Amino acid sequence: MRTLSIAPASDMTDIRDALRNFILSELQDEWPSMADNGRSAKTEAAFGNLLCQVADPKVAQESGNAVHSALLGAVSRAGVARSERLAINAYSTNTVKWISVLILAMITQVAIGLVHVEEMPRAQITALSLFTCALVVALGFMAVHEWPSSGAFQVGPARGRSSI
Repeated sequence: MRTLSIAPASDMTDIRDALRNFILSELQDEWPSMADNGRSAKTEAAFGNLLCQVADPKVAQESGNAVHSALLGAVSRAGVARSERLAINAYSTNTVKWISVLILAMITQVAIGLVHVEEMPRAQITALSLFTCALVVALGFMAVHEWPSSGAFQVGPARGRSSI
């Protein structure tokens, strides 16, 4: 979008300033608030300002319809990307689903134990231990990625960040 605002002959410093404010607001306000499953009103206002700047009919007159359409498309994609980020961040697995997974794991533990009842105790202990380790690892990975904006493996704004 920044490249599009530089290309035409018309002056689009207002659009570039609005874009810079939106990006800074995303990085400084929205990402930290996403760690608490929140969103930023400041970023919402910055996006609204960017959209107003680009949607101004004066932009189409000064730069042409092709550039104006491309700018509107870029702003639209930025808004969709923000909405998807917020939706992914706000999603949390239902507690009933986690309880169901744990009950299924316990039933599987009992089934493995019953299969090895008549064998030597070492075979039963080995089978149950291996399954328990696999279960803990799998559930651990699922739990760690439950909230993408907080915790040890959080997704932050630095990924793919370019200079503003």
